[in-house]
Amino acid sequence: MASGKLPWDLEEEILSRLPPRSLVRFRSVCKHWNDLFYDKSFVKKHLSRTRTQFIFLTESKKMYSIDIDMGGTIEVRELSYDFHCQPMKTKFTTIMACDGLLFREIWKQGVAVWNSWLRQVGWIEYEDKGFHIFGVGYDSCRPEKGYKILGYINCIRRVSDSLQEGYYKVAIYECASQALKFIDTPFNHWPTKDPLSLNGNLYWLAHNRETLEYFIQTFDFSMEIFKPFCLLPCQMDYCSNEVGNNERKCKNDLDMLKML
Repeated sequence: MASGKLPWDLEEEILSRLPPRSLVRFRSVCKHWNDLFYDKSFVKKHLSRTRTQFIFLTESKKMYSIDIDMGGTIEVRELSYDFHCQPMKTKFTTIMACDGLLFREIWKQGVAVWNSWLRQVGWIEYEDKGFHIFGVGYDSCRPEKGYKILGYINCIRRVSDSLQEGYYKVAIYECASQALKFIDTPFNHWPTKDPLSLNGNLYWLAHNRETLEYFIQTFDFSMEIFKPFCLLPCQMDYCSNEVGNNERKCKNDLDMLKML
């Protein structure tokens, strides 16, 4: 009788097409499968086959997912979650996504990490309650992903006997070691655009106030440095009588690039 065991490459192909909840249950089947689920190439293959969904929050603090299939059918589902925070003192400020995980800052309490597939919530609590999250990424040079959070702390310094001014200190929080490290930044003003996390790094829209050029700024979590990525084919024109129209057109161009 022929053996009923499938070739390993076929097993891996089948497992890569299963939903995350099934993979969690199958971790205890054998050590080989459990090791596979933590393999970086397998995780990348599994994420590439996941259908894109939209998640949005309402003012009443309810969370919904929007699933659109190839036939145009739209399915809206309310998602249940529990962030284990004090609701009367909670103020939501920032939500970031990285590799299917949602990082939600809860004002002066920390960051809740939510796995929407597994309905699991983790919690990151900073020693310094004034730390604000800007974006999430990881060191892509390591064999295992170690998530890091880029953020800042608002500070006040005295410039004279009668005058104080505000400034910010930029820091990286390493989730594994729970260490907060301050770094230098090339900006005089902190970016206000929401960043996009892609392959472990952050990308966001920025502009040069001297040249009026728009460009994509990036933060490399592996090297822990800021650097420009590329210039964009639009420019701010403060001198034109059609400033409003130019800025709207430029913003529309940038929005289209962001969607792509």
